[in-house]
Amino acid sequence: MMSYFAPIIGLALGFDAISGEREKGTLKIVLAQPVYRDIVINGKFLAALLAITLAVSIASIVSVGGSILVLGVTPTSEEVARLALFVVFSVLFAMTYYGIAILLSTVSKR
Repeated sequence: MMSYFAPIIGLALGFDAISGEREKGTLKIVLAQPVYRDIVINGKFLAALLAITLAVSIASIVSVGGSILVLGVTPTSEEVARLALFVVFSVLFAMTYYGIAILLSTVSKR
């Protein structure tokens, strides 16, 4: 499920990140301030990282919590470590798609 969910989240957050602001005219206002362009893009990237990490973490915790309640089996420390590693790689996977989407949003005119 995460292999479908993570790219969609990354693309949905990134496709309109820069081009949407350019279209609305808010990008000119932001860049009129003494702010470097890379700070704007990095800020958007960090905000998306936080949002995606939160979404993936909550989804994983709810899924594992539901499984514990239904099955009645508590995970071992090794399984918890595997789950944490899964969350880390899922976030990296989603952020790869976000990075591609924000790149395309930056170079596109519309």
